[in-house]
Amino acid sequence: MLKEINKLVELLKEDDDHNAVLFFDELVANNTLKDYHEHINYMPVCARSHDAITIDDTFLGYNANGQFTLHAKVHEDYYTWINFFVAVFDDGINWVVGDYESIVFASNEETVKVFEKNIIIEEWDYHDI
Repeated sequence: MLKEINKLVELLKEDDDHNAVLFFDELVANNTLKDYHEHINYMPVCARSHDAITIDDTFLGYNANGQFTLHAKVHEDYYTWINFFVAVFDDGINWVVGDYESIVFASNEETVKVFEKNIIIEEWDYHDI
């Protein structure tokens, strides 16, 4: 699985989040991630089409407390935010990938707990920008 996660990271490093999302969607559609932890967020599907559940972009890069690196494209339109992301832990084994507005997968449940303890997930309205 790490090969697929590394491909996602490389696409994001190339600032190609469009193809990263397409590749992730393909992994989900082909059940490639079925043996991994599917994380059900407290609000996995937005109540309204303009609701946003994003990650604060200040967490992009290395997180020493959680010992992971967060890769993503920062979106900007008056406000900045992260939708699709890949977090790779220092151990080279654990990872979290997805978009809180749709679906998030992780190598295991504990990895998600550590990740979410060390980031800020924001809820807001896209119509506010």
